[in-house]
Parts: sequence; structure tokens; C-alpha cells
Amino acid sequence: MNTASPTPFIAPPQDLWATPRAWARAFVRRLAEPGRDTRPMASTEPLSPGATRWIAKPLGRRVTCERGVLWLCFDGEPQDIVLEPGDTHLCTQRSALSIHALSPSTVRLA
Repeated sequence: MNTASPTPFIAPPQDLWATPRAWARAFVRRLAEPGRDTRPMASTEPLSPGATRWIAKPLGRRVTCERGVLWLCFDGEPQDIVLEPGDTHLCTQRSALSIHALSPSTVRLA
């Protein structure tokens, strides 16, 4: 004879991503991450080694490496881009872009 008590049914958690508030909370947390610099970038800006700048809406913008080496990463995209002096990248993604300087660099945004 089985003496174990039946397991009560536990309802699955509500899908938090279905509510607009959850999206807003996730967005605010994302912007508040330590080290995330959301200042608007000038058209040409020098970056020291290890410095990172974020572009919130990069779609249609052109990133040019004038000096040094730049590492570009789009949020949620598996492929990264490395730019050397004279290289240019036209952004076709809507997700936020991080521009990381691997050496003393100058980046131009158009």
C-alpha cells in the first residue's frame, strides 16, 4: 500500500515578460549596469585602451576606426567585429552597440 501523500498541483509561474512593466524593469536594469556608459558620443572621440562606449540606437550609423583597434559588439548578436585603422562598419542592427578600444584609438560616428 502506498502511504505517500499526493503532491499538490503547483501552478506554473505567470509569464513576467508578457507584462509591459516587466519590460520596463528589465530595460532600466540594463541601463543601470555598472560600467555601462550611456553618454551620447561625439562625432569623433578618442578612446583610451579598455574604454567602452555604448550606442543605444546604432541602426544606420557608420562607425569608422581612425586610429588603433576597436572591438564592436551588438547586444544579442553572436558575431563581433574588429576594426583597424581605416576600417568602417555600417550598422544594420537595432540592438545596442558597444565600442571597446583594444589600444589607444579614435572612433568616428556618422
